[in-house]
Amino acid sequence: MQSIYVLITRTNTLLSRSIRLATGAEYTHVSLALDRGLTRMYSFARRFDRIPFFAGLVHESLDEGVYSRNGSAPAALYELQMSDAAYARLEARLSSMLREAWRYRYNALGLFGYLRGKPRHKPYHYFCSQFVSEMLSEAGALTLPRDPALICPNDFAQMPGLRLVYKGSLRFCRTACAGGLHLLPISA
Repeated sequence: MQSIYVLITRTNTLLSRSIRLATGAEYTHVSLALDRGLTRMYSFARRFDRIPFFAGLVHESLDEGVYSRNGSAPAALYELQMSDAAYARLEARLSSMLREAWRYRYNALGLFGYLRGKPRHKPYHYFCSQFVSEMLSEAGALTLPRDPALICPNDFAQMPGLRLVYKGSLRFCRTACAGGLHLLPISA
């Protein structure tokens, strides 16, 4: 068995605040991490720290970019155990995508489709929760309640199989992960 981690957050970016205003969601972003230290963490987000207009498949770090400036942001970390075969499929698909990362773009129209309840798919285009849910579904690690383009970050908190291992500020999530803790404390 292997474990992967799903980190849901809400930063103070304009897009995050807009999504929260439109949906009322507690969390507005989700990332997929292949290790408990969250060093191999990926999502669909801005490619350049200060420029939100160019977004796509990115490697994320708790110590750089948007996350480094949002230490007090609310965060929840979930662990998902999967078979070795599912993990291998997930890793192979991600490796394939990373080799062609330049092709991948942020699915801005997909966000509007989500808000209207009508999934919008376009090759090489994803938004964060669409990416994470599709990756886990295609690997055979998670059964989705609906189309990946209709999954939002908050939905991961309710999915069977995902186990909450940390809830609190992003700053303390970073500290706990840096300490190499396998089971992170759940704060009030």
